[in-house]
Amino acid sequence: ARLIDAVFLAAGIMFLLLQIPLGRAYLAAGAPEASSLQALSTLSIEAHLYSYEIGMIAVGFAGLMLCYLFYTARLVPRLLAVWGLIGYAVLLTGSVLTVLGFHPGLIHTIPGGLWELFIGVWLIAKGFNSPLVPSEPNNLTVSIVTSPAVVSTTV
Repeated sequence: ARLIDAVFLAAGIMFLLLQIPLGRAYLAAGAPEASSLQALSTLSIEAHLYSYEIGMIAVGFAGLMLCYLFYTARLVPRLLAVWGLIGYAVLLTGSVLTVLGFHPGLIHTIPGGLWELFIGVWLIAKGFNSPLVPSEPNNLTVSIVTSPAVVSTTV
């Protein structure tokens, strides 16, 4: 999901960088061609915004899966995992609403973004919770019972 996010964000950057040659062409164009260049510029900006939101939808799905794993495996405190679940659910919902035509602004990115900053610092400072399985092997003594020796006699 993070690779999908990276691809859509890179495509969005390309749509945004397309504004440079469109601007040059607009300055060099006459009045009849200017309206088509303006329409192409508007389309490029909209494509940039949509590719960003689709990338954030992929981040929302990936974050929900990650936080669910944190919650079930108890790798971080459950409160942090729940905060991440809520943050990514809000991000996913806000991005879907933006693609559908509603514009909640960027407020829907705040809970998930703050969680990402906090969990990064948390994992550097505290790390994951200790695993339930002991890391050192137990020194168990195993006794091996062998069968009595079979003596063969040849006649």
